[in-house]
Amino acid sequence: MSVHPANDTFWIDRSEQKQKTASLNHRTRHSISDLFRKTISALRTRRKQKMDRDSFDTLLSLDDRSLADIGVTRDEVKWASSLPLSTNAALEIAALKSSKKQ
Repeated sequence: MSVHPANDTFWIDRSEQKQKTASLNHRTRHSISDLFRKTISALRTRRKQKMDRDSFDTLLSLDDRSLADIGVTRDEVKWASSLPLSTNAALEIAALKSSKKQ
């Protein structure tokens, strides 16, 4: 910012104004770009989690004997299916089995 010599008022030199605007536009574009990338990444993660859970939920279509052959019970599969999508249901059953052995 500069002082106008004729009347001692403040004014902004046009080149200085363009630099500030360019800098602001760059930061805004960068922020929007980051937000877009993060949103796409979160959506992809959520989609993968949903697909994984849908695959896991197919275990519920098996009969109890088949589940026993795999080493899980229907109740364990139902419990793991009710966990949030961000939680890997198969790993939770494995951890549950591991803690029961100890």
